Amino acid sequence: MDIGRAGQITQIVLILLSPTLAFGAIIYLPRVVRAAWLRVHPESDPGPPAPPIEQVVANLHRLLHQHDALLHSPDVALRARRLRALEAAITDSALDAARALDVPAPDAPGHTGLRPATLSRLLRDLAAAGLVLPRGIELVDGDRLS
Repeated sequence: MDIGRAGQITQIVLILLSPTLAFGAIIYLPRVVRAAWLRVHPESDPGPPAPPIEQVVANLHRLLHQHDALLHSPDVALRARRLRALEAAITDSALDAARALDVPAPDAPGHTGLRPATLSRLLRDLAAAGLVLPRGIELVDGDRLS
C-alpha cells in the first residue's frame, strides 16, 4: 500500500465521520468550555437559602406535637419506625433553628437523626436561647431522657 492510497482512505474516513464529529462537537463543546471556565474561575456556591425562623419554629412545633402524640398512642405496630423518622425530621428542624440562632449544635448525623437524649439537650439549648417550644412534651422537657 503506498502513501497516496493511505491518504485517500484517510480522506474518505474523515468525510464519513465528519457529521458524527460535528454533532459531537455541538453537543459536548459547550460542556467542555463550561468545565474549563469553572476550573479557572470557580463559583462559590452559597447553597440553598435558609428558611425563615418563623417557618422553622412552626415546623418544629408541629413535629414535636406529632412525636408526643405518637409516643403516647396505643398503636405499637409501626411506632418505633415512625418515631425514628419523626426524630430525624425534628433533628433537621432543630439544627436549622440552631443555625439561625447561633446556638452550638452537634454535627448532623445523616438520615438517622440525633439520639433522643442529644436531641432533647439541643431543644433545651434552643429554649435557653429564647426559642419558645411547647411544654409538656417529653423531648422538650427531657424528664425521661436525661
